[in-house]
Amino acid sequence: MLSVNYNNLEKISDYQHLLHILNNQQEMIFCLQLDSVVTFANDAYCKFMNQDLSDLIGAPLTKFLSNSQGKKLLENISYVERTKKPISYEHKLIRLDDKVLWHRWIYSPILDRRGQLLQIQAVGRDITYAKLELERLRTSEKTLRYLFNSQNHAMFLLGKDQEILNFNQATQQLVQKIWHRKVGINQNIREYIYPEDLSAFVSDIDRVLQGEHISREKQLNGQDGTMYWFEFNFSPVYDEHSNLFAIALNLLDITKRKTIEEQIKKAVFNRATFWKICLIPPGLKIKTVSFSL
Repeated sequence: MLSVNYNNLEKISDYQHLLHILNNQQEMIFCLQLDSVVTFANDAYCKFMNQDLSDLIGAPLTKFLSNSQGKKLLENISYVERTKKPISYEHKLIRLDDKVLWHRWIYSPILDRRGQLLQIQAVGRDITYAKLELERLRTSEKTLRYLFNSQNHAMFLLGKDQEILNFNQATQQLVQKIWHRKVGINQNIREYIYPEDLSAFVSDIDRVLQGEHISREKQLNGQDGTMYWFEFNFSPVYDEHSNLFAIALNLLDITKRKTIEEQIKKAVFNRATFWKICLIPPGLKIKTVSFSL
């Protein structure tokens, strides 16, 4: 983008060369007096306005704008006149064919050697593609967030230093149930690890940072004394360049499964004990075999 300083025009030997440069800019460029009268417009702006340069020069720009656009123009002129500082804003347009366009405009003061405001230069750029891409990313992010929060098990996204980068709603519920506190971004996950488990946890993290996937079962005690069993699953997370940048930690509540397993163990043990009592003759010694499920 080329910024025009009208005080230096007399120093430019080839004025036509300057106009050629301005007219070959992709940006839309025009200059105004403080009463909005146009003193310059490049080809890109003339094409956008669908006006000949001769129609624009010497006419107030508000003549070619809607009431709301004219009001915004005068507000920008007033701001630059008052502060002598640039102002930037984004403008949404809807064409006759219903196509949406986005422009970003920057209004800048043109000052003389004494710092007095002479005119205002405006430079506009079409940012429609960038806006559409941003909206697409936001929609994609919202979809991922819905998916993230629809999971009924706790999910953490951890940085390499075990700081919490993100978490879902189930995580907040779990932390409240076990630790009676609120989880927050940038907290360190080690705040939630029991001291006796910290060494093993750090070891697991180090292994994940080497690219391993780790799963282990752990019993946690709630603040109310309730005992819970969880399956901890650690996985490395890679970016689009295959660089490991985070760790995914999922906690599955397996308390019911563990309870059933314990009931089965007791039932098998009780049945074995019953038959041992019923079938072993008095005085007969047998070798006891221990087992676990």
